[in-house]
Amino acid sequence: MSDLARALDLPASLATRVVDELSARSLVKRFDDDADRRRVLLRLTPEGQAAIVAAQAEAEEQISAVIERMSPKETDALVIGLESFLRVLHEPSHGAVVLPDHTHVSLDSEAATLRTSRLREDA
Repeated sequence: MSDLARALDLPASLATRVVDELSARSLVKRFDDDADRRRVLLRLTPEGQAAIVAAQAEAEEQISAVIERMSPKETDALVIGLESFLRVLHEPSHGAVVLPDHTHVSLDSEAATLRTSRLREDA
């Protein structure tokens, strides 16, 4: 649990409680690590994978609903702002938290798709 707690920047006791709750809801399954008995391995269950897919779809739907109400100029400004935010977030800085390597959805392609679909609707 300590690796998970560290990755999520949570106290170990809170990470354990979260995993307990996810396990109780059958969203994750615990496994013993045969190589190291002190470690516990976690795996998403099919129900857990479905919950993630549903949460992502709901978030995308809500964000899209807001972006669709924005003008093309506003969506361009949003993309520029988010790109700047991500650039600064990932820059090494003095005393700041450095994020682990991970990927982001390309803002350019999504914004272009939104602008293209809006232009078709306006035509």
